[in-house]
Amino acid sequence: MAQGFKVDVGQLTDSANSTFAAAFLTTGIMNKSEQMFMPKQVAGLPMQTSLPAKWIRGIWLMIYKFIWRVHVLLHIFLLPMLALCIPAAIDGIAVRARKSFRFERSNPIFFYSSTHAAVLVVGLFVFLPLAPLTLTSSLLAVMLVGLTAAVWVASSNFQTGV
Repeated sequence: MAQGFKVDVGQLTDSANSTFAAAFLTTGIMNKSEQMFMPKQVAGLPMQTSLPAKWIRGIWLMIYKFIWRVHVLLHIFLLPMLALCIPAAIDGIAVRARKSFRFERSNPIFFYSSTHAAVLVVGLFVFLPLAPLTLTSSLLAVMLVGLTAAVWVASSNFQTGV
């Protein structure tokens, strides 16, 4: 997906590597946690990798994958999200002002439903880098359009207390 958007994957991997190294390698957190799960060395026997050691290595690989995917999402979808959601919020506020000027009521059901939908989509954007799914541009585009629509409906039905 990143190559389809003409993103330099090497540069993206380098930035993810530096983030991971700064957070976990130079601080020693990864090495200490792996040492905690390593089996004790028995004299005369070859060192065997235990199941807990493999498990903790899998956790660290999952954390690295999360960091790499966050870098991809920030690089690809942050600007489109801002470019769509900010105008949607401004237009929704203008629609709400027009409703207020005409003494029309806003719909609280639409407001709360769209607010919950926006929170759901933001939560999915946070969860998606950890999910064991393939990130596709169509999935992210649907989430982006859903977030934009939810922001517009929520801001156009914002409760003013009148």
